[in-house]
Amino acid sequence: MMRSKKIHLAVCSVFLIAMASVSAFDFGGLLTNDSVIKTCSDDKFRLDQKNSASLWVRAPFSENGQNYFIAEAVYNFERDFDTDSPTNALDFDLFKLALAKKAGAGSFDLNAGRFRYADLSGTIFSQLADGLELSYKSPSLQVSLYGSYTGLLNFHNVKMISSGDYSTLAMTKNRIKINQLKNLNLINQKTLTVLNAVAASAAPYGEKLKLLNTSGMLDAQNIMIANKLSVTSDAFIPDTDRLYDPVEKYVVGSAAVVFSNLFAGQNLGAQFLGAFRVEKSSFNRMYATLSCDGPIKGSLYYGINSTLGFTQYDGSGTEISNLSKLGIMYYSNFHAASLGFNAVYASCSQSGFECFHGVSQMSATYALQDLQYSGLVKFGMSATIKPVPVLLFLGGCDCVITSTDSDERDSFAYSGMQYILALKWQVASDFLLGANVTQYLAKDGCDDMDKTAFTLSAALSF
Repeated sequence: MMRSKKIHLAVCSVFLIAMASVSAFDFGGLLTNDSVIKTCSDDKFRLDQKNSASLWVRAPFSENGQNYFIAEAVYNFERDFDTDSPTNALDFDLFKLALAKKAGAGSFDLNAGRFRYADLSGTIFSQLADGLELSYKSPSLQVSLYGSYTGLLNFHNVKMISSGDYSTLAMTKNRIKINQLKNLNLINQKTLTVLNAVAASAAPYGEKLKLLNTSGMLDAQNIMIANKLSVTSDAFIPDTDRLYDPVEKYVVGSAAVVFSNLFAGQNLGAQFLGAFRVEKSSFNRMYATLSCDGPIKGSLYYGINSTLGFTQYDGSGTEISNLSKLGIMYYSNFHAASLGFNAVYASCSQSGFECFHGVSQMSATYALQDLQYSGLVKFGMSATIKPVPVLLFLGGCDCVITSTDSDERDSFAYSGMQYILALKWQVASDFLLGANVTQYLAKDGCDDMDKTAFTLSAALSF
């Protein structure tokens, strides 16, 4: 781990020295503040104070500015009074070399270093990573290849769905499956005890077979049962007291193609993305996405995408899941107003699918419990308007349906409603103020989900 940090610092130093030799470069900074008053698990309101300071430099290598190096260092501080101690994080959240070469009607682009990348859905993988992206862009076609590594990222700044998040659900499902076999008299109590130990073990799949053998139960039936269990694994446990704590080690790869303006302004895209854990027990996730968007008529637009997810956990069988999203938006010339409808479906364990799991953590609701896009249906409306050019009002509400009520996550049930009301005021070109209120109103009997939050924010660039 120390060796990887030294390599990272050495690379940073080389680029900074090279950049310093370039006479024409830009630099600046950003200061942000977010003061959040929110309800906590004991129904009391507490302050969650977040502050950030960043400095960036940009060095162009060509007169047109398309070839350049850019880096940004950021310091984040958070004092959530619902937790025991504050969080400090120091990081490079941007460290990129960008090169472009014109080719006919389009251009070849190369991005290398640390930068943000998002999949076509914007929900599965959308985060920083250290990697390389090669793309060709023209008015009618965009093709890209992307590869990255996550093991040098700071856990405090990049949140990922880890093996630990999956293991909790997997152990619950395993326990239910084994108890069902016992209730059907397909196994005896001794076999149940051993299979529970096999299911809860953090060892790789081959080691679990050894555990069956040691117990004298390595027969065809028990091997078949063990093979059908969702394998659990050694969980990633972050060290929140460290200033820089690396996240889980994944290699991420993607290939995408987008055909632009095929007919009547319609765009069609396809992408394959894979995330492969490269430490201890494996947790591999692969996604195949199709997307389509464009105008319906006049100022009415739509966007739709659907993803099949394939999860392989430490030698276990492949779990198939689905994430589908729909958005319809109408744009008006009246004070730049807009009105939209959105819907998202993330499968649970029903209809031949398992629970969907992305790669990047993304909160799907404003609820007290952090609900990800897994076993969830959400649909609602949103609207924006600018009464004056420097003032933006935003509002939205959603109905949320989840699978959290069922132990096996195999059925959906109404969870609650949520809304947001927000205001953004561009006081000056370099100064932004904002305020919003969000609330999640859970169904009766689920008070542990209710949450109200009031946020005041400010951003000053220089």
